[in-house]
Amino acid sequence: MTDAFIGIDQSYGGFSIAVWVPGNQQLEFNLKAFPAKKYGQGVDRLKAVSENIVDVFKGVYEKDLEIKHICMEGYARNSKFRREEAGELASMVKMTLSVAASKPVSYPTVVSPTQLKVFVTGNYRASKEEMIAGVKEKWGVETKNDNNADSCGLAHIAEALHTGTSHAPYEADILGSLKPHTERFPLAAAA
Repeated sequence: MTDAFIGIDQSYGGFSIAVWVPGNQQLEFNLKAFPAKKYGQGVDRLKAVSENIVDVFKGVYEKDLEIKHICMEGYARNSKFRREEAGELASMVKMTLSVAASKPVSYPTVVSPTQLKVFVTGNYRASKEEMIAGVKEKWGVETKNDNNADSCGLAHIAEALHTGTSHAPYEADILGSLKPHTERFPLAAAA
């Protein structure tokens, strides 16, 4: 099996999953929007997102890839708008991953938007355009979509966490600040 790393940038307007396979330098994006007019609101839309994730993971397994680490972008906790909706989406993504991937990989590392920006550009205030330029400069990835740029950066963070490799001091700082498999509860600690 060949190692693969997953990055997930979650939003209804542009849900992007990047599958990065460093062994053959292959990066694939799955970008899909889930507008309420087409998918409804609440459970129906969440179910459509879940089914999309499952379909992407089926494709990964059909290519005989082994997922080594998953990173997903957290949401801005200080956001004044749509926090609850973002929380529902994040919870559904985590629940879907719990059945679509093996443990401990099924517990994603949650990366804040600021951590992602710094890892990709070195700038915690990077704009969407700077993120797009950052993935092109850093990894040669051309995309016009900021959601794809984010999921690309997240997949590369997943690889860096798995391999312990960073190429710049600011990358090492971000990796050191992350908690791999963020919400995994160690069973040994429960005793």
